[in-house]
Parts: sequence; structure tokens; C-alpha cells
Amino acid sequence: MKRAVLMARVSTDEQAEKGYSLPTQLEACRNYADLHGFTVVSEFTDDISGIMPIAERPGGGQVQAMINTKQTDAVIVYCVDRLARDTVEVLVTARAWLRAGIELHFCDIGKVKSENDILLVIRGWVGGEEREKIRERTTRGKDAKAKDGLVVSSGATPYGYDYKEGHITPNEQAEIVRMIYTWYVHGDDDGDRLSINGIARRLTKMGITTPGELKHQDWNRKCGPGVWNTATIHKMLSNPAYCGQWQYGVTRKRNGTVRVSPTEEVITVSVPPIVDRASWQAAQERRAYNKRMSKRNAKRKYLLRGRVRCCGYTMVGNCTRGRMMYRCNGDHVKRFEQGERCGKFVWCGVLDPIVWGYVLDVATDPTRFRQLLIEAQQRELDALQPKRERLTMVEGLITQAETEATKLAHALADSPHGVVGGILKKQIDDVNTRHAALCGERDTLIAEIEAGALSDEQIAAMLATFSEDVIVGLQNATFQDKRRALEDLQVKVFIEGEQARVTCRVPVPDGVFALTPS
Repeated sequence: MKRAVLMARVSTDEQAEKGYSLPTQLEACRNYADLHGFTVVSEFTDDISGIMPIAERPGGGQVQAMINTKQTDAVIVYCVDRLARDTVEVLVTARAWLRAGIELHFCDIGKVKSENDILLVIRGWVGGEEREKIRERTTRGKDAKAKDGLVVSSGATPYGYDYKEGHITPNEQAEIVRMIYTWYVHGDDDGDRLSINGIARRLTKMGITTPGELKHQDWNRKCGPGVWNTATIHKMLSNPAYCGQWQYGVTRKRNGTVRVSPTEEVITVSVPPIVDRASWQAAQERRAYNKRMSKRNAKRKYLLRGRVRCCGYTMVGNCTRGRMMYRCNGDHVKRFEQGERCGKFVWCGVLDPIVWGYVLDVATDPTRFRQLLIEAQQRELDALQPKRERLTMVEGLITQAETEATKLAHALADSPHGVVGGILKKQIDDVNTRHAALCGERDTLIAEIEAGALSDEQIAAMLATFSEDVIVGLQNATFQDKRRALEDLQVKVFIEGEQARVTCRVPVPDGVFALTPS
């Protein structure tokens, strides 16, 4: 008897109500397996959107692993749109599995005999088309609601407001919002204006419940309960809803990518303000000023800016009495079991020479460095192999669609009118849509592959940079030269107690160094 794995997927309560619940799907798949003489070896489920690539889903990834290790002969799915809602994903997956010798069965249409099975193509496209129609109808409905002066609830009601039937009204948390603006714009009781970090620390110390915890009482946060983070404060200080101007459509999804909308497409709805307009505007001016100052401060030569992490957080540059250091950014958001914050810092004068010495040790032997770069390139290429295989599949499907389009064009030329002509035109539209989707997937994969691994040109450039002829210059390199070298090698530093662990993209052992006081 052939071995089979069963796949089921659901993404919304609505689908469950329509009979797509996971138990219902699995029961139908079991019946299908019994009827066709399969031995079920595993069952996998996903509660996730059908847009997500199959291999990236928890259950789908396990199915793919079983296929790769020859642990199954067939995959049984309830129906095509339970496999995926995207036509490209359905076609690529079907082609890959069939070519790997795996049978693909659907409870409603039976066995897919070939990758060209027209029922699979049509039903796969219907699933994608239905998703697009649902998205378009939902977007139109929300736009109309906002234009009518109503707030569109998407589960993201601003902190300090309650939502009910298209309206938001201030609640008891509104006083916290006013306090945040007062601290930021005017100052605390002592007249000291607090920074965003200072506000987060003050709210944490006061034991104020965070917005996330209000929405999800059982939310398990890595930084512990009651700890405010600066991102939350940033959003609150920039949200115009607090001065009475709630905005809808600031970002929209176009061609699978979320983009900022043009100003004319943003819909503004008047809501009850929590702070006056002058205070809100003053907060924006201070934020803009701080942003300009941060760019000025970025000119300080923190060699490892953005590359050092401690207890899960990036360390930031800080200067105290003329001495530069890297300070743990988790100081105000991370609490340890003893209730103590991290407070870790490392002097730049200690860490920078350690890391740069590690880079020199890796790069200053040209022969060894060339070999390391080639090994790194091969390792990165191996990691991109699934994308290259998918690209090959997509390119084959594009050729297939173009061939199909040519045949349809010739058929339409012979029968341009009547019922036959209408059917042919509909088929041509479907092929055009499928071809455009496949071309978009191809372009995305090409860009990801090109950016995902060292190219021969990059290797040549890095070897030139680190060649014997410039070793003396490298040992006395400028700040920008060092930053470029760190970026090329993708150097990362992890502070672990009183040690620094340094890693890079080439296959050498991690460097572990003691942090001696300076």
C-alpha cells in the first residue's frame, strides 16, 4: 500500500463556518485515503493564510521535509484552495511534487495526473481570484465607511480610546496619554522634559499596564509584564488621532507590498481629541528636532554601530564625559528574573580593537581569505538552492503559459465571434493574468537570489580590498574603510557576560574575547 500524508488548512472563522474546519478536512482526507488504498503515515494542519508559501508554514514545512526524505508517496488535500490561495504557489508546488515522484490528490477532483491538469489550473486560479475579490470588496467597504465619517476598526484602536459601532471615545487610559504628552512637551513636576526612553522607564516604574497587555491579558512578553518600550511611545506621540484627526489608509497593500499612500488617498475622520492641537504639534516639532540631532550624533565614530547585541537587544552608542561606549538598549525594557535591568556597557576603546583585530586575522592572509570567501559563497548558494529550484519551476511555467497563449491566439483568429470566441477570450484573459503573476514571482526570486549570496565580483572586490598590497593601509584604515569591511564580512558581536563573541559570514570559528577594563 502506498504511504500518504494528509494536509489541512484554515485561516478564518468564516471558512470554518463554511465547512472548512480542520477536523472536517482531515476526515474527508482519511475517507479518500481509505477508498483509494493509501496508508496514512502523518497528518498536518495549518491555521494560516493561504498566501503564505507552503514550505514556510509549520505543517507545510513538515510535509515538504517528508517528501525530501522519501517518507511518503502521496499528499492528500481537501481541495485546491486548501493547498494555497495563490495560483503561482499551486502550480509551482504541483510541478515540484509530481517531478519528485509524489502523487497529489484532492478530495474534490481526485488525482492530479500531470502538472498541466486543467482542473488544477482553473481551481487554483479561482482560489486566488476569490481572495483578490474578497480583498477588493473589503477595501471598498472600509473606504466607504471612512468617507462617511466612521472609524474603521481593524483591531488597532488607539490606546486611550474605546471603539463602538464606528466611533471611538476616550476611556480611563486617556489620562495616561495626556501625561505622556505633558512629560514630553512641557516636562514633569520638576519641569524636566523627559525623553522617550525616560517616559518608558517612568511608566514601567509606575506599574502602568501596557497597551499590548490591555488587549491580550495572557500575552507572554519576553521583556516581562508592565515593561513599556520606546516604539509604543513613538507611535503614541506621532498619532494624529490624539489631537482629533484619525486617519485611514495611510498605508495600503499594492502588488503584495505594503506602501505609504499618497496624501490625497488618506481619509481623515474627526474624533474626540485627548490632547490639544498645540501640544500635539509641539510634540512633532520636538521629535523632528531630536531626529536631526540623532543624525548629527551619528557622526560620532561608533565603529560597531548596529552590530553589537546584548541580552537580545542592540547596543547603542553613548558618550559620557568624552568617553564613548556601547550601552545595552534593553536597559529600559529588559528585566531579569531578579528584577534588575541589564545596564551593561562596553567601552569603544576596548571592543573596537578586539573586533578589528578579528577582522585582520581573518582577512590578511590572501590565500586563506580567498578560500574562506569561496566556501562562504558555496554555503550561501546552497542555502539559496530552494529558491533556485523554484525559479526554474516558475520559468518553465512561464514558457508553458506563453505556448498556451500562442495556441489560444491562433484559435481566436479562426473563431473571433460567437460563443466560441467569448470562451477563448476568457481563457486568454486567464492566461494573461497567470503569466503576469508568474513573471512577478520570477522577478522577485531573481532579486532575492542575486542579493542572497556572494557574487564572483564581490569576492574579487573584497580580495582587492584586503590584498597584500594594502595590508599596511588596512592596519591603519580610515573609519569608513573599516565600516565597509565590517559590512562586507557581515560582522556581528554578541556580548555574553564579560566576553565578546564575534562572528562573520566566512566559515571560521567564532572569536571569543575577554572584555578587560579600559
